[in-house]
Amino acid sequence: MQNYQNLLETGYRLVQLEQHGEALQAFRKAAELRPEEKEPLVQLALLFQLLGDPEGAIGLLLKASDLDPQNAYILLNLGLIHYDEQSWDEAVRYLEAAVLVIDRGTAETRRQLAEEPHEKRAAILFQCDELDQTAAEAREMIAEIARQDAASHRELDALG
Repeated sequence: MQNYQNLLETGYRLVQLEQHGEALQAFRKAAELRPEEKEPLVQLALLFQLLGDPEGAIGLLLKASDLDPQNAYILLNLGLIHYDEQSWDEAVRYLEAAVLVIDRGTAETRRQLAEEPHEKRAAILFQCDELDQTAAEAREMIAEIARQDAASHRELDALG
C-alpha cells in the first residue's frame, strides 16, 4: 500500500509527464487515504479543469474549501473557473474573497517581518509581492466583469 506523501509526489510527477489518467488515479488514492486533506482535492480539481470538466473541478474545489475556507489559492481557482465559464457573479464572489484573504495575509506577514531572521526577509517579501500581483490581477478581472456588466446594461437600455 502506498503512503499519502508518495501518492502526491507520484501525482505531481505524472502531471509533469502529462500522464493525466495516472495522475488522477494517484490523487484519488491520496484523497481516499486522507479525506481530511485538501491538497489531493485541489490537484484533482486542476486536472478536471485541464481535462475539460469545469463542473467537476468546481465540486472538488468546494470540498477543498470546506476543509480550508480561507485558502486564497482555492478561492482564486474557483474564481478563475467561474470566470472561464462566464459565471460572472460567482467569479466575482470568489475572486473578491481571494483578494481579501491575500490582502489580509500579506499585510500581517509584512507586519511580522521584523521578527524574521534577516536572511529570510527577502524571500518572504518576494512571496508577498507575488501575492500582491495575483491580487491585482484578480482585481482587474473583477473590474473587467463590472465593465462588461455596465456595457450589457447600456445595450439593454438602448434597446428598451
